[in-house]
Amino acid sequence: MLDKKERGIFLKLQKDEATANLIYTKISVKEKNSHNKEILRKIAEEEKKHYEILKSYTKTDVHPNRFTTVSYTHLRAHETSLHLVCRL
Repeated sequence: MLDKKERGIFLKLQKDEATANLIYTKISVKEKNSHNKEILRKIAEEEKKHYEILKSYTKTDVHPNRFTTVSYTHLRAHETSLHLVCRL
């Protein structure tokens, strides 16, 4: 059983995993290169697994941070070859 402090830490980590899952999923949908698309999809799956592990301790569903996902994917939408946001 988690104490209050540990539960708070786990819930934050769980939210981070949910957010990362959503970011990688959104990026994978937009990725044109099939190899990169598959890598991004696999990373999203791993983030989801991490979320589920943490959920097994917290017994709580948490939502991703939508502001973070919108901000990051918005930056990627304006990416150019001279100004890269993220590359694998």
